[in-house]
Amino acid sequence: MRTKRGILIVALALAAVVVWSTASIAAVDRVLCVPWEGNPNSHHTAISGQAVNLNAVIYGDATGGTFSYSWEFKDFSPPTTGTISIPANGIYNLQVAHTFTGALGATFDTELTIEGITDVYNIVIAPDNYDAKVNIAIDKGLWYLHTQMLRTNVGHNTVPGGYWNDNSWYVGRTGASVWAFEVQGHLLTVEADPLNPVEDPYVENVQRGINYLLAQTRYQTMNPQTYGHPEDYDGDGAGDGNGIGLVCYHSVNHTNYEQGLAMGAIAGSGDPAAVAATGGSYVLGRTYAQIVQDMVDWYAWSQIDDPLFPPNDARGGWYYTANANYQHGTYGDNSASQWAYIGLDAAVANFGSNVPQWMKEQLAGYLHSQIIYRGGSVSYRANYGPNAYNDNVCLTGGALVGMALVGETIYDIINGSGAFDADQSSIESVLGTNWHGTISRWKENWYGHRAYYTMYSVMKGFRLTGIESLPGSPGTTNWYADYVSVMIPDQHPDGHWRGTGWMDGYIREDMGTAFGVLILTPSPFSPPPEACFDAEPNPSYLDIPITFDPACSYHRNSERNIVLYEWDWNNDGTYDTSSVTPDIQTHVWPSSEFGLGAYPVTLRVTDDTEPVPVTDTYVLTINLTTPPHPPVAVAGGPYMVSLCEGDTLTLDGSASWDINTGQSESGNPPYDAIMSWAWDLGGAPWDYADASGETVTVNPSDFLSVGANSIGLKVTDNTVNAFPGSGQEDLTDEDFTTVTVFDNCGSCDLYARAKSGKVQLTWAHSGADSYDVYRSTEGPNTGFTLIADDHVTTYATYLDTDVVNGITYYYRVVDSDGCGSAAVSATPIARPTRTR
Repeated sequence: MRTKRGILIVALALAAVVVWSTASIAAVDRVLCVPWEGNPNSHHTAISGQAVNLNAVIYGDATGGTFSYSWEFKDFSPPTTGTISIPANGIYNLQVAHTFTGALGATFDTELTIEGITDVYNIVIAPDNYDAKVNIAIDKGLWYLHTQMLRTNVGHNTVPGGYWNDNSWYVGRTGASVWAFEVQGHLLTVEADPLNPVEDPYVENVQRGINYLLAQTRYQTMNPQTYGHPEDYDGDGAGDGNGIGLVCYHSVNHTNYEQGLAMGAIAGSGDPAAVAATGGSYVLGRTYAQIVQDMVDWYAWSQIDDPLFPPNDARGGWYYTANANYQHGTYGDNSASQWAYIGLDAAVANFGSNVPQWMKEQLAGYLHSQIIYRGGSVSYRANYGPNAYNDNVCLTGGALVGMALVGETIYDIINGSGAFDADQSSIESVLGTNWHGTISRWKENWYGHRAYYTMYSVMKGFRLTGIESLPGSPGTTNWYADYVSVMIPDQHPDGHWRGTGWMDGYIREDMGTAFGVLILTPSPFSPPPEACFDAEPNPSYLDIPITFDPACSYHRNSERNIVLYEWDWNNDGTYDTSSVTPDIQTHVWPSSEFGLGAYPVTLRVTDDTEPVPVTDTYVLTINLTTPPHPPVAVAGGPYMVSLCEGDTLTLDGSASWDINTGQSESGNPPYDAIMSWAWDLGGAPWDYADASGETVTVNPSDFLSVGANSIGLKVTDNTVNAFPGSGQEDLTDEDFTTVTVFDNCGSCDLYARAKSGKVQLTWAHSGADSYDVYRSTEGPNTGFTLIADDHVTTYATYLDTDVVNGITYYYRVVDSDGCGSAAVSATPIARPTRTR
């Protein structure tokens, strides 16, 4: 029987009675392969021919014990086997390495089996580019963080918790680490019980980490401050909250540092309605949204209330600790202040928390006065004079985060019309000029050093203000690509990052790795969109139209949508073509303008996040070469079929093609063409031995199981005969698609009666709660769209009135239990006109 995540294999001996001893028997409780982005249907990235790690967490029962495991890779290679020992009620972190070889897009649904429990770890082959390497690096980084968490019990009520502690300031390290899991989709909402996951073991890390943060959260009474009330949400001067401020810290001397990361982790959980399971009376039993709001209130209360803005005083900033009102600019600490900015930004973005306008106004003055004073940069302390040794790339990036929190409207009201744009431009100019900084704090970035504290700060500022490039010399056309270029080779084999700047003596491995994952993620606060496209044919030739399909792009956050697709054909940073839907694009490199070579193409997707949308890019290199070129396999689909008797599946590979068809080395026969079509209907391992032919019809029950099935088509051309001088074998291409199979539960018969402008469907009522109705104009197996979702009907009927006379429609009905009908077709025809 198949469980939600795994396969439980139960062997029953016929005519035998098994008597179990009353003594405890060691057993494995759960086997959880780590899902990519918290989604068990997503695939981890692998590059063909390069080793990749596969990760799983095995949960023991109350006894624990030693167990054997077998990891099947579904690629004709032998499984990896071994034994593991799990303590009672403990876990075992299992990692194996394997090298997959396959075509782009090939999937390998590997299986780990322990004590009869099997779970699946999904792999997909991706191009050997930085996008794939970033995914692999993130995978490695998260696994490192998972293995480094110290699992314990926290709070006076001793609930399960966990923290990271490779140096002091555990709250900050834990907040950053939890946040790294969250932005990669491992949200509390993935699991019904995050402390007992059945899908995603990383969600337990998130919940344990948040529990630790809640247990470290303290109470502070809110009272009016010099420039406003910390709980004045509507701007009327009066407090609108509960009189409570909350602050989370490990070190009393670094409250403003640690609080921001704690806020980000709690606000990044994905569940504002989650209820705190631990903490003091002011925390326990309250929702995460309420707790984060009180943390916002505490930051408003702790803001410096000096009479003057920098450089004379520190009005509007923060110090290491709360309310450092010494009326001196030295106590405006921009290192501590930036963590207030990021925590407040996250609270607003994820939970919609209320930030008092007066606090933003004070911050606007604090930032602007420094940027003007220093000519486009920010230093460690608010009153430090403008010179190259005091300027600080890290904190200048942090200033951009503060500007994003304030917003252009309030910033310009306080500092004058156009101040926001002018200050941002001056910062961009200074950062561009010092992008390869070589002295003092300017070298604490990416060039020559690996200062992850700085890189994270700069990333936040750039993401939140929409900066993608920097002017000047050296400047940069793509700051993210610069960061990636040094981060990928800098990652250690076990998955951690640790920088070489002076700050990294404090940051060390845990926080450095958390910052590394956060830097590589396109969104600072929550799961981002993901750009992706396929290009066919590739390699290709000059003057040949190449199609670009971005349909594989998606958003990791179900509450957000991609609203813009932009294409850069010339690799110049300018996007030449755009659409608001994932339209297929066609592009040609004409021989009159271009020569043979490699041409990178970039897709940028943008989501609907406000006020600053989140973007992601994907780059694929198009190789324009001389013949011979490989063919292009097109497997068709996605397909749909049932296990009803007589329902067949027709697979159509006729859209496959070869740009060298009709060509040869000599100009005479034999010419190049596709010579064979081979189908694999069983998924990985891919042997393409199940059927052959351009179009084939099969009985689905011979090859497929209920649910979504991956299938592949491999086409082979005539290179050996057509281009013998190339010395190449016949070239091939593979394409993959899915077949969705519905079970036969006795509801197979579906009838369609066509009339003018409508089609009446009837079927046998299966007793299900509802039905989904699918329709296609392509055929009985492809092109289906859902036209009626959860249709409730007493008499098992549906009337389709959205039809055009003369067009043949194909229908399938699937009940809420997953049982499907065979396909039926109908062609509505206009009534003949009566004549007298």
